[in-house]
Amino acid sequence: MKHTLLALLVVALPSAALADIAPIQIEIEAPKPTAVIDLGTTEAAAGLAVLDVRKIVMRNKAALRWCYVLRAQAKPKLMGKIVLTFDVLPSGKVAAATVSQTTVNDANLEQCMVRAAARWFFPKPAEGAIVRVTQPLVLSMRLDVR
Repeated sequence: MKHTLLALLVVALPSAALADIAPIQIEIEAPKPTAVIDLGTTEAAAGLAVLDVRKIVMRNKAALRWCYVLRAQAKPKLMGKIVLTFDVLPSGKVAAATVSQTTVNDANLEQCMVRAAARWFFPKPAEGAIVRVTQPLVLSMRLDVR
């Protein structure tokens, strides 16, 4: 907005008055990067609806993002893809959460996300099944230009 105001003042002044105007220095704060996690295509074996799985992942996405933000403070260029794989037990509790694929290659981040996923609860799978879930997470830093 300061740029616009300065331009209007310059246009409104007669050319003789422009010589007496000292340059104005405007400091603009650089946009800050924001840690973002996008969900890839969720896969779930029979017994749990993919939509139900995504709802639970979305509900718990803040915990995953917290892991990412924490590690990104130490490694600002940290980004890539992590695929979480876990089993949902007949009770709805998560078991055997692991990172099945990664391009991030940061053990601290990956273990933080595994611990977060291990605390999730899902609807009880149909017919008492154990359901294998695969959830890709795409991590990136985006500029916050508010």
